[in-house]
Amino acid sequence: MTLFKRLNFSSRNNLDRAESYADIVTHNTVYLSNRPSLLKWIHGKRFESILSFMGDTSDKIILDAGSGEGYFLSKIKAKEKYGIEISKKRVNRSQKILPDGKITIGDITHLPFKNKKFDLIICSEVLEHVKNYPKAIKEFKRCLKPNGHLILSFPNEQMVGLVRLLIFRFPIHEPDHINRINNSEVKKFISKSFIENHVPINNSSMCLYQVYKIKSVDLVD
Repeated sequence: MTLFKRLNFSSRNNLDRAESYADIVTHNTVYLSNRPSLLKWIHGKRFESILSFMGDTSDKIILDAGSGEGYFLSKIKAKEKYGIEISKKRVNRSQKILPDGKITIGDITHLPFKNKKFDLIICSEVLEHVKNYPKAIKEFKRCLKPNGHLILSFPNEQMVGLVRLLIFRFPIHEPDHINRINNSEVKKFISKSFIENHVPINNSSMCLYQVYKIKSVDLVD
């Protein structure tokens, strides 16, 4: 029996799974490494895509929802920037690159922020890990200003699985991806006119990630 099967991710709550997964996968080991790797390149392209969607945020108040170990938050320039991360282990690691970072330990399905606080919320490669993720979408809408935006990204599970197979990285499907979020799922919580931008990290149909920029008014209540 593999380690992942013993952990039995699907039957556990968000916090327990996050803390267990933090022991297996250390984000910044990849992101901050000086050694080139396919995984580092893929995530680098994802970050570049999101940054291009953000534009000038120097006068914005931003939340990184599911901020992990703080790498992406450290790259953002904003008037104010916040993070929320359910794993205490990852928040502790974030102090190395964000010594004064405002990362709150908490669950994105229950955001500890007032209504209409943020100009922009980023949630990248997170919802596939979260049970009852529609509650998180409702919380994003509550905390966004009326003219605010949500930048959302999620993996193309079929293509990611194929790449993992080709590079002999097993299991093929990430055990902690308890949701298979795709374009059809996204359309359930946004209005028909929702897409301001929808661009994969490259122009090929073989993309590994989908990225959306959604107006707060287009998020369904």
